[in-house]
Amino acid sequence: MNKSKNETIEQTVGAAVTALRTMRGHTQKKFSELLSEHGLNIDSSAVSRLEKGERALKLSEVMIVAEVLDVDLETLVMGILTPAQELKKARRSATIGIESAIGPVYEWLTGYLWAQEILSANPELLSQVGIAEANEYLPWVAKKLHELEWPVWGTAKGKDGVIVAETPGIKEQLMECVNAYFDTRIQVNADIDWEKDD
Repeated sequence: MNKSKNETIEQTVGAAVTALRTMRGHTQKKFSELLSEHGLNIDSSAVSRLEKGERALKLSEVMIVAEVLDVDLETLVMGILTPAQELKKARRSATIGIESAIGPVYEWLTGYLWAQEILSANPELLSQVGIAEANEYLPWVAKKLHELEWPVWGTAKGKDGVIVAETPGIKEQLMECVNAYFDTRIQVNADIDWEKDD
């Protein structure tokens, strides 16, 4: 159920709470008990009024309701999203993610390049890393990255750690996206004058 044009925000939140509470298998009484355990002391009659859109919630209360129902605030405010709305949300999330990654990715990769340049200029430091030549540094870093143990969070939806694709084909498609991203960010140009002021 998603928000219709004539619905008040209270009705939208109420309908979402009803649907999500029911999906979780909670009665209104059980739900009121869970809310109380999280600091929102309301009884089952107040839950009923909330679900009918007759009881407004403060932002702090909406946050508790969202926590108990294990959903984000947007789901409560906008209602349960249609597949088309979910797609739009997923694509918007991906765009925001890639835009916010540009700076950290730049710092990450240029940091490795800088370290390699330092090793090239100071071969006496190679032993600190355990390599014989500076041009072995990036392959050494890649090997170390493969050896890292990342936390796994189950599916391609998540916040950090390892993405677990459902099939090798999906992993390959995700890697194509990653490679396409980096292919546009890493350029080869030996003629750049790095000392030139802009």
